[in-house]
Amino acid sequence: MNVVAGLAGGYLVRDRHDTGNGSLGLPHNASGHGLYELPLVIQDRMWNPDGSLLYPVGPRESRGPWISEYFGDTMLVNGKVWPFLVVDPCLYRFRVLNGCNARILKLAIPGAGMTIIGSELGFLPAPVSTRAIVMAPAERYDVLVDFTPLAGRRTYVQNRTPGPPVSTPAPPLTQVMQFRVNARITGGGHRGWAGVLPEFSGDLRVSYGPPKLSGGTLPGRTIALNELGPDTREWKLDLNATPFDGKQNTFRQTLEHDALEDWYFVNITGDTHPMHTHLFSFQVMGRYNYDRDGLKAAFGGPNGVGQIPVTQPKKYLRSNLIRYLPQEAGFKDTVNANPHQITVVRAKYSLPSTALNPDGTVAGGVHGTSITATSSNTKTTT
Repeated sequence: MNVVAGLAGGYLVRDRHDTGNGSLGLPHNASGHGLYELPLVIQDRMWNPDGSLLYPVGPRESRGPWISEYFGDTMLVNGKVWPFLVVDPCLYRFRVLNGCNARILKLAIPGAGMTIIGSELGFLPAPVSTRAIVMAPAERYDVLVDFTPLAGRRTYVQNRTPGPPVSTPAPPLTQVMQFRVNARITGGGHRGWAGVLPEFSGDLRVSYGPPKLSGGTLPGRTIALNELGPDTREWKLDLNATPFDGKQNTFRQTLEHDALEDWYFVNITGDTHPMHTHLFSFQVMGRYNYDRDGLKAAFGGPNGVGQIPVTQPKKYLRSNLIRYLPQEAGFKDTVNANPHQITVVRAKYSLPSTALNPDGTVAGGVHGTSITATSSNTKTTT
């Protein structure tokens, strides 16, 4: 309900490589010469007859007024319903945010070339050419779109239902927005890009080897995603057989400051869950296919599967580690945990400081800070 009621937006964080002034040969916004770097904040919403936002309140006996999943029947981009944008037949840079409550998007722009150059926490190691972009709620992608072949024509951002291994119950909602392409370049836009990104540093996969389930030595912990009583009034989700109620039963974990470890999201449910972390970034190590029913029978209880040692799922694996997707190669804060898969992410738990030095600069890291990881329907406080 908070997501539906609130505003949504984004802000850009620059550095010496990405100054916003045409560095790296990327499209940018030059005064008097056009806007070529733009945000696209995408949300699905429902409306009452009077034009106010509709949130279909659930009954009290089923934990109302909240409902388990909100899927709108109308698309908004940057707060406007099914808008259009006039563009030049050249290269654009779009900062795309999935601001939906629960809808996983699969976005395509027929006739235009798309190249992903960054994700939530910065540039990728290398550009990724693609025909479609799968985005879970909270995911962001930095995308170059080339409208050169579409001079004088129109095209659309279209949304399709993602295929396996992603699983989502969202009903179809295809049209997102329209692009009206000018016959010629009217501003300071340019065609083509050299395709060179800054050197990628700090890769945790290279420095520390494979996950423990693949013979590595790095410590880690499992986080089981359970769904109990689906399609009943007793429906609930929990983590490691512990519900989230904000009280004594809240699922908590204790981490060591500056520790490096892998988290194994063991999805016991039938849907994909976007797992989103706060205050720290991670790298996606990959995914294992596994025997969900076998593991559930071995370790399940009345509240689902609890926290089990990292090595316990080994006998239930049905694949080696499946490589992360090319667009997941950078540092992220949101990852899709698909059903019948164990998703592994790696992070160093060094939290940002909230303390300031006398000169106003940020002091060293602080201990005892709370960090959280959330799904659209679950939350863990660490």
